[in-house]
Amino acid sequence: MSCAIAAFPRYGAVMIDHELRQLLNDEIHGRPGLPVAAPARITHLAYTLDAGDADPLPHIKVLCDAMGIKPPPAGVSHHGVELKTGIFKYERHGEFYRLSITTSGKNLTGEALAQLPVGWIDGLPGKRLVAIHTHIFAKTAKAPSEAQVLLFFAH
Repeated sequence: MSCAIAAFPRYGAVMIDHELRQLLNDEIHGRPGLPVAAPARITHLAYTLDAGDADPLPHIKVLCDAMGIKPPPAGVSHHGVELKTGIFKYERHGEFYRLSITTSGKNLTGEALAQLPVGWIDGLPGKRLVAIHTHIFAKTAKAPSEAQVLLFFAH
């Protein structure tokens, strides 16, 4: 270990993991994500479900109906559809489900989630486990400035 790294306090030394963290993490990463071509934006959401929580599938159908896209058949555990400017994917696992929204192309602004109707995610059942926005830059893109990097990582 480098002396420079050892000189900093250890972040997360007292964090307590959720009892299902490792199991859920392994399950989430056990299936491949959507193929993405740079530049792209991705929003990834995952929710845990308890015994009393509603099935998320009817809410996915509401989204598809509202956007005029192919709705999921009854009882499916996976559903993926093309959006006007990207892809939406729903995956139901045992004790959680996840949603991935992608958009790609030049001159991207905002997050991939902005493709969905405002307020739709507020009706999703369960408790949020993961909420991530990812920006994938083209290989030829100018490197972000220090100020831009701080916007993402200096919370």
